[in-house]
Amino acid sequence: MGFSGRLRKATSNGCLTSTFNFGYLWEDYHQRYDLIRAQLISLFVHNPIVFLGYSVNDVNIKKILSTIFKYVQFNSEQAELIRNNFLLVEYQEGSDSLDILDHDIDVNGYPLRIHKLKTDNYIDLYRALESLSLPVSTYEIRRVLDNVKDITSGGTIKVSIADDIDKLKNSERILAISPKSKSSIEYTYTDSSQLIIDYFDIINNKSESLIKLIDEFPIAKSHWFPIFGFLSLVSDLQKAETLKAQQRTKLTNNLKQNIERFDVHNLNSINDILASDKIPESYKIDYIFYKVFNNLIGEEELKDYLMQIDGDLDSNYKKLLCLYDFKKYENP
Repeated sequence: MGFSGRLRKATSNGCLTSTFNFGYLWEDYHQRYDLIRAQLISLFVHNPIVFLGYSVNDVNIKKILSTIFKYVQFNSEQAELIRNNFLLVEYQEGSDSLDILDHDIDVNGYPLRIHKLKTDNYIDLYRALESLSLPVSTYEIRRVLDNVKDITSGGTIKVSIADDIDKLKNSERILAISPKSKSSIEYTYTDSSQLIIDYFDIINNKSESLIKLIDEFPIAKSHWFPIFGFLSLVSDLQKAETLKAQQRTKLTNNLKQNIERFDVHNLNSINDILASDKIPESYKIDYIFYKVFNNLIGEEELKDYLMQIDGDLDSNYKKLLCLYDFKKYENP
């Protein structure tokens, strides 16, 4: 997310992005073609990819993307994952911008929309990367549930005392037992991302204590954040006016030029747009945004769509959530 919601803090568990020497990889390209191709596709599909300091016209960037999209269909789910994971940071002297913009790049004769940032503000960029938290994947949740099921179903279970959790092997199954007896689990929010994930629950439950945390979190002007719904419950936030102006600006700037050209297809619902083969996959979210922004599709229909993908933190989810929030709560 979109790329911005998928930047992840590097850890040692092997699941996240790490420094990758594309120059060395490309030099060895012809000798190990099949292996490199598989590595590239897997890397781009499953991880955020940030190219620092490259021009959008750099021949190596185009070669890498060209290789990937010889084997990945442009309108496939894999292609969308790659697009959302990809960020090109292009150096622009004197610019402190951290706004991520869409940019079309020609790949194998087809326009591929990528995320691009032009900046000289690398310090804040590194800080933003450092502060991002790692979401738990559905795969990891299923593994935990499978382990719990095996433990509770009985049978022979090996039990040992772990003094140092860092020495445990990945293959070992762990059941953590807390010395404190509690009847419920308490959640601690460490950044604003969790407020976005739990947006509808917070609004429905009128969780004012959670909303007040907004004043404690840094929220960059480049971030999508749905403030209006939260302000309908807690109106005296210190950051209220700043975040409202930020949200209005981002929504207005997100309207793509010439997107109304798809109106000729007479698509009047989100499901029709998503199912249409007349609109490229990379433009469907922008077209839904355009229709809702101009009141051609209702906010409740947008909410139903968002509820189906609840908790997804890519930029598409966040920008549509901000649009719903604005339409629903700007003028209560």
